[in-house]
Amino acid sequence: MDKGYSVTKRAQKIKQPYGGYVPIKDFEQISLKDGKKLAPEENIHGAIVGLAVDYLSRFMIGDKDAFNVSLMGAEIATINGFKEATNIADKLYGRIKGLNYESIKSTCKLVTFDTWYRNPIGAIYAKNYAETKPNRDTIDNIRIMVERTLAFFEMYGPIIKSGFTFEPPDTSESDIEKWYENVLLGIDDCSEFGGYTSIVSSGDGDYVSEDVIWDMKILKKNPISKDVLQLLCYYFMGKHSMQDIYKNVNKVGFFNPRFNKVFIKSISEISPEILYIVEKNVIGYKNAFTDCDEAAAKEMYEKNSKPKIFISNMQKPKNDNIKHQMIEDNSCDTSIFLYYAAKCGLEEADNQKETLKDMGKKLSFDDYDRINKTVIRALDEQSSDVKQVCIMRAVLNEERIAKITNDNVINVREKIKFGLDVIAKAIL
Repeated sequence: MDKGYSVTKRAQKIKQPYGGYVPIKDFEQISLKDGKKLAPEENIHGAIVGLAVDYLSRFMIGDKDAFNVSLMGAEIATINGFKEATNIADKLYGRIKGLNYESIKSTCKLVTFDTWYRNPIGAIYAKNYAETKPNRDTIDNIRIMVERTLAFFEMYGPIIKSGFTFEPPDTSESDIEKWYENVLLGIDDCSEFGGYTSIVSSGDGDYVSEDVIWDMKILKKNPISKDVLQLLCYYFMGKHSMQDIYKNVNKVGFFNPRFNKVFIKSISEISPEILYIVEKNVIGYKNAFTDCDEAAAKEMYEKNSKPKIFISNMQKPKNDNIKHQMIEDNSCDTSIFLYYAAKCGLEEADNQKETLKDMGKKLSFDDYDRINKTVIRALDEQSSDVKQVCIMRAVLNEERIAKITNDNVINVREKIKFGLDVIAKAIL
């Protein structure tokens, strides 16, 4: 049994039908108008911009805990040898007063400490506060997006809670720590704790209004299937937590201040079988609230848990994010590359990449099916990190994989070699 995932990691792991269990196109989409345009380019990482908009929006509606994760990250950085981190973070926090230039600049620098809390190893390689220098266009964009968010709150609020979690009512910090420790130790009596389960044991969301759980997405694209699944998880985790703030929630929604666009969906419009899958199979509650045809739900879940096959000359995945496509969808073009690399060597496969793509267009469905199943079967026998690195290798070089996975190039090379050896044994 899978254990100890965050909501985000669990949503990424689940195989969904093409487009997702609840496609984003099925959400009601509302474009808000403010007559403002964002500058086309920003000079700091999109993740920092996103955190800055989110935390500063919370700060502007009076959330005193808006920057808690950043401040806790600074404490972790101090423990790990960055001696002045806490003092620097405190000074930056003290400069945040509103939406003026200095406040937004200080916010961008402060949120870089988040990485120390969420991914301490990655923090070593990430740009620090001193290297984060937002230019005027970036600062203006952040100001506009915060103003859009505040207008959104006025229109769809009031916001009852920002930065929500799913522990039972009246729970102490020590109770939460003990629960999580039990999950990690595999103790049997910790299957559920409010909205958390032994499968999904951590996670927090963005905003709750009277009847909607909201997720803020500050991206240059619409939400995708894993984002929707994550939001549905929040809905059920809220209900199972028995906290009063979730009592009247009956919708889920996204707000993207970059597009100034709202996506909203009523839970009553979603198939009971899909809701049951999220509640029972994805999160893992023993007793589901959803009433449905359980046999049909089980069949749907098992069907979509199987590896997906994409045929180059018949259908193309719409997701332009190559890394996501290759890892999540096991595309046949990737399998052809790995199949050929296992037979003829990685260097030869790299040299023949374009030829392999052309060859792929001429293959029959049966050829694709055989190659894809062979590669997936071989890789599925290996650890997830080896599988991921091998699949990524079809489109990325070793240095980029090392950076993405916070690994070193030698380890990446060994994982690729090991994975290709496994595939070679399966096909030769």
